[in-house]
Amino acid sequence: MRRYLWAITVLVLLVLSVVLFAMSTDDGDYGWFAYAPGSGEIDLGRDIVLMSRTRVAAWAATALALIVLAAGTGFALGRRTRRDP
Repeated sequence: MRRYLWAITVLVLLVLSVVLFAMSTDDGDYGWFAYAPGSGEIDLGRDIVLMSRTRVAAWAATALALIVLAAGTGFALGRRTRRDP
């Protein structure tokens, strides 16, 4: 059990990130965009990204899962014994 704790942690973090993505909503207006008139004079550009706090937390959980996966895989590969011929 203790041997695969990192894999269980990765699975829990991935499930958490999926749940957070499912719960997040990016609908609606944020900040001053809610009060700006709907005219075509405001050019927001194509590179603007507005994310909710839930979506940011989901991305953070995904990144943490990838870090734990890399560390656990590296540790598991490093613990293997080599047999010299």
